[in-house]
Parts: sequence; C-alpha cells; structure tokens
Amino acid sequence: MIMRDCCFPSRDSWGRRCCSIVAIDANIFRCYIDQFEDGLLKRELDKAYCGFFSPEEPKHLSAIATGLIQMMASGACSRDLVYFTFGDAELAEDLLDIHSFITERKMKVGDVWKLMRRYGKEMRAASSVTVKLYPFIHELQDKYECDTDDESAREREECDTTLRYTPEPESESYKDNTP
Repeated sequence: MIMRDCCFPSRDSWGRRCCSIVAIDANIFRCYIDQFEDGLLKRELDKAYCGFFSPEEPKHLSAIATGLIQMMASGACSRDLVYFTFGDAELAEDLLDIHSFITERKMKVGDVWKLMRRYGKEMRAASSVTVKLYPFIHELQDKYECDTDDESAREREECDTTLRYTPEPESESYKDNTP
C-alpha cells in the first residue's frame, strides 16, 4: 500500500516525491467468501486502522491507496483515500458508485462493517457467491432505510453512536486469526 500526498506534492532535496509506504501482511484467501468471516474481517480492519492512524492533523497526511476495508479504516482515521484501478473501468465505476452511496447516506464505519459481516454470513449459508458485495450493500441498506423511516431522530442518533468503529487489538477474534 502506498500513501501519497496528492494535495501537497512536496519533494525532498533530490526532487523525489515525498510519500509513505505502509506494508500490512496480506492473507491469501483461496475462496472469495472466506475473507468475510467475522474474525478475519475484524483482523483486516484492525490492521488497516493501526497502519493508517496518525496523531498528525489529517490535512497534512498522505492519502491512502487501496480498497473497501481500507476505505473504512481511512475514514475512521480521517485520511484521504486514493484507489488505483489500473485501467479497469468497471471497477472504477463500481468504486465511485459505492463511495457515493456510502457518503450520501452518511453511513458510519460500523454501518458498512455490519453489512459486510451480513454479506459473509449470507454467502456462506448459500454455499456460493450469489450476489456481489456492492449490490448487496445497496439493496440491504435501501431496505434498512425503508424500515427505519418511522424511527425518531433520537433513536437514529443512538444507533449512530453505537456503530462507531473502535479497534480492539486485544480482542479474541483478532488473536485467534493471526497466522
């Protein structure tokens, strides 16, 4: 993962672009759906959060270049995110769509986290991938919004508070899934 400063393209004394590199060990998933198991999903989010967190002012930090779990962690750390699709127009469109969907609805990291967990459970129960992750998030969130139209503002605020992401490096799920 390479984090670049897109807003402040500063250079060092040799003219090289200043950037940071954060290397986070990757798990190899032989089966696509395995990455959505609760413990492994939590481990990936914790690793990304720890790798991206900085006490510095967010506007002075480099953007993060990578994927959806990292999008969640970068949001929790108030960091910009850049996603390189390497010419894959469909992926670029999908990412823009899911990012717009999440931000327009002011979804919290916890909201996306719950949807990803549910996606994993439903795909494992089906024994195959019957729908891609992003359309699943769209459909389930739209259903949720329809179901909660009658909620009071206070109830929604309480829900938002409980869904904030807090890394738990000492959690059992984290420990159980380290290689």
